[in-house]
Amino acid sequence: MERRSFLGFLLTFAFPLSAANAQSDRVRRIAIVMNFLANDPTGQARYASIIQSLQGLGWTEGRNLKVEARWPGAHLANIQNDINELTKDPWDVVVATSTPITHALLKSDIKAPIVFTNVSDPVGDGFVQSLARPGRDVTGFINYEGPLAGKWLQLLKEIDPKVNRASLLFNPDVAPRHGDYYWGAFETAAKSLGIIPLAAPVRTVDDIDEAIRKISRTSGGGLVVASDSFVGVHRAQIVASAAQYRVTASYPFIIEGALICYGPSVVHLYSGVGPYIDKILRGAKASDLPVQVPTKISLVINMRTAKDLGLQVPAELLSRADEVIE
Repeated sequence: MERRSFLGFLLTFAFPLSAANAQSDRVRRIAIVMNFLANDPTGQARYASIIQSLQGLGWTEGRNLKVEARWPGAHLANIQNDINELTKDPWDVVVATSTPITHALLKSDIKAPIVFTNVSDPVGDGFVQSLARPGRDVTGFINYEGPLAGKWLQLLKEIDPKVNRASLLFNPDVAPRHGDYYWGAFETAAKSLGIIPLAAPVRTVDDIDEAIRKISRTSGGGLVVASDSFVGVHRAQIVASAAQYRVTASYPFIIEGALICYGPSVVHLYSGVGPYIDKILRGAKASDLPVQVPTKISLVINMRTAKDLGLQVPAELLSRADEVIE
C-alpha cells in the first residue's frame, strides 16, 4: 500500500442560531475517558487538544460546560471501575479514547451519545453499522486501518534489508479483533517480501522486554509494533527495549527514539472530537455523523537511531519521508 493518505468522510452540519441560543443557558456535561494515566504528558496533551477545540467553538468550563475526566489507562479493571462511576450521573456526551473504553461504554447503562477516537475497527467491533452511517448513538474517529500493518512491514524491510523474520507485537486482550485485524495484511506482506511472519503477543511490561529480547537472539529478526491501547501506554518501554537489544523496529506512532514511524496525525484524531461534541450539543444525532478516517499518514525516520543500529537508510526512502530527525 503506497498511498500516504486516506479519504475521510466529510460532512458539514448547520444548525439554526435560534436552536443554539436556546440551549446556551444550560450547562452541558461531558465525560472524557482517557486511555492514558493522568501523569502521562502525551495523554495530557491529547486531552488538552479536545478541550481547546471546544473552547474555540464557544464552550467554556465553568460557564456553559462541565467536564469530568477519567484516566484509567489501558487497565481493563480500571476502565470498568471508572465507567461504573460515570453511570451514576447523567451526561450529554461521553468521549471514549480507545477500543476497550468504547466496548465498556456501549455495554454500560450510560445512555449518552458516545464520540470515540483512537479506535481502529468500529465496524468489525460492532460499534457502528458502517462508517458513513453509524446507525446508533455513537460515532468518532479511526486511527489505523488494518492494511497499514503491511506498510509497517514493508518499511521495516526497506530500512533494514537483512530482516528475514518479523514479529508483530500486540496485546491480544485489547487489540482490535485480538490482533487479527492487523495479522492478515502483515502475513500477506511478509510472504511477498520473503519474510517469516511471527506473532509476539504481550500482556505485561515484562512480556514486552522478553519478546524483544527473544527477537534479538535470532539472526535477521525485526519488530513491527501494532497499535492497541496497551502498546500506546507502554510505547516508551517498547522503544527502550528495542534500543537496548538493538532490534530494528517500525512503529505506528511518532515517539522519541523510534527508528521509523508511519501513522496518522494525532492532532486530527483528537482535535476533531471537539467539533463533533459541539454538533451533538447543538442538536445533531451521533448516528448521523459519519465516522472519520485519517486524512494524512506521515512517515518519520530517525537518523540518530539508524546510526546507533548501524543502518544505512536508502536515499529513496529518505526522499519519501515527511520528517527526518537528524
